[in-house]
Amino acid sequence: MKQIAQRMHSLGTESAFEVLAKAKKLEAQGKHVIHLEIGQPDFPTPPHICAAAFQAMQQGYTGYGPADGLIELRTAISEHISTTRQIEVGSDAHTFVGAGDIARAFAGDAGVAGQRGFGRGRAHGAGL
Repeated sequence: MKQIAQRMHSLGTESAFEVLAKAKKLEAQGKHVIHLEIGQPDFPTPPHICAAAFQAMQQGYTGYGPADGLIELRTAISEHISTTRQIEVGSDAHTFVGAGDIARAFAGDAGVAGQRGFGRGRAHGAGL
């Protein structure tokens, strides 16, 4: 019989879903809960977003986007930051949209990085 790789035992559970389960129990008891555990919005997706997503799917945009992010999105973000914060940001060199942003950083670079994705990302980062 095949054995599971030993490193698989270190995966553990996803704590955000444990918190969600506890929050659901509190709600079942009639308590008001503001959910901040898994990123699920507490409001419906706005109709114009649904329409845009539907239109994009009809046009064949159903897979992952480019690793660098869509140029249209990078340009829009750059323009927004430049306008609202008076910081000159170029869509070609300074705006990172995508999962590979950490790989693009070099020693001495300035930036902000949050924990992206779900808890399994820790396991992925550990090579599990």
